[in-house]
Amino acid sequence: MSTASASTRLRQIALYGVSRGSTEGLLAARGLVLAAVLGPAAFGAWTLFRLAGRYLGLAELGIRRGLEFEVAKAGDDAREHDEGSGGTDTPAVRSGRAAVGFLGLVFGSIGVLALVASFVVADPLTALALRVLALTVLAERLWLYGLTYMRSTGSLRSFAILETTSAALHLAFTTLLALRWGLGGAFAGFALAIVLSLLLLRRRVPLRPSLSSEATRRMLRVGIPFGLTIGMSMALVTVDRLVVAAYGGTVLLGYYGFAIAISGMAASGAWVVRTVVFPDVYRTAGKSGGATAVSDLLKETLTPFVVLYPVLLGLVALFIAPAVTLVLPQYGEAVAPARLLIFGGATAGISSLGSIGLVAVSRQRVLPLLAGLAFLFNLGFSVWFLSMGLGITAVAGVALLSRAGYAGAVLSITTTSSGVEAAKRLTVKSLIPLAYCVGSVALLGALLPGRDWSTALISAVLYLLLVAPLLLAAHREARKVSW
Repeated sequence: MSTASASTRLRQIALYGVSRGSTEGLLAARGLVLAAVLGPAAFGAWTLFRLAGRYLGLAELGIRRGLEFEVAKAGDDAREHDEGSGGTDTPAVRSGRAAVGFLGLVFGSIGVLALVASFVVADPLTALALRVLALTVLAERLWLYGLTYMRSTGSLRSFAILETTSAALHLAFTTLLALRWGLGGAFAGFALAIVLSLLLLRRRVPLRPSLSSEATRRMLRVGIPFGLTIGMSMALVTVDRLVVAAYGGTVLLGYYGFAIAISGMAASGAWVVRTVVFPDVYRTAGKSGGATAVSDLLKETLTPFVVLYPVLLGLVALFIAPAVTLVLPQYGEAVAPARLLIFGGATAGISSLGSIGLVAVSRQRVLPLLAGLAFLFNLGFSVWFLSMGLGITAVAGVALLSRAGYAGAVLSITTTSSGVEAAKRLTVKSLIPLAYCVGSVALLGALLPGRDWSTALISAVLYLLLVAPLLLAAHREARKVSW
């Protein structure tokens, strides 16, 4: 990759990073406000509601990942719809309409079933949740489809504006209605925000459905392996919550869910990089071959990321305690697990960038197996540790370790499949900064257990001294790619 293109990519990452940071900040604020308004028990119920929506999303069979590949390959032709062509019948538009038709059939049926079920259950709050689900399950999938289509075309500016606007709608309506009507108001505010967000997509992406078996099969050929992977990955990153709920009920889940809400912004950095990078990787794979695409991905993106991002996350982790103590001291139990879970942003970045490389070299079918093995590790040790009374901090540690193992396995297969020299050594080197930063934060937390701002500042200074070698390494890597 040329110096000019590397610089352009850096600018795109920086600009979208600001937008994505705003989006994640708004969604994190929603979580924090709901945690304060609802209390641990009701916030645990809200967490279960959102988990149910995420698991139902698996019914799309990964078609959005297949859509990404088809639209990104189309290049400039895919942008015509977003630029006001009125929906020119390009291959990208045909793929988009086929995806809408598929989603309509699948999630329209799920919505009907949820509505019928809402009249069968006896609990009024469960009935309300099912009716909200019936209203939103298709709308949320179409909203996510629209974002997928836009980012696949490279329309980052419009995509970022819509994403942030939707997050603002969620913060406003969900929290305001929760203040008035509690958990039921939060459900209703979520539904209103989703519907309004979907309206923002009009005239920006293909929304007229079509039934095309050929286009659907083409997308599912890429998507189904990813759908299985997404399912296993979702199980991997949520099984700890389900185990906590099973052993400790919604109250303990409320504390653990709060820790996840705090650490949620960490994954946004990984998502920013993936969103900017994947169209270029897929186009390079189509023109020059998967090996070239993966080589560029590793050199220009992955290597600087794995060195620098864990350092930044560790610095943030040290300030979680005083922030929680200041704003919501009743959630003090969530501080220790949040300090660990925040590093999940680094594992998410490694695994998502590695997955892009696997698609480029047509090895995506191995992803479900890797995610399944990591899931079993997470499930088994989470149950064991909670049954031994070790608490949610131990569960968070298991969750982080299982995700790091999955990320390392994905990266190892990506580098090996693309013929990268010293592939195994590169994988190990990619995980060392993460392990070092986690260990540094844990050490400082043990030596300086105070939760005030002065302790956090002292810890931050000591942390920067400990990670100075990594910062120097990050500087060297940045100079190599001329950023």
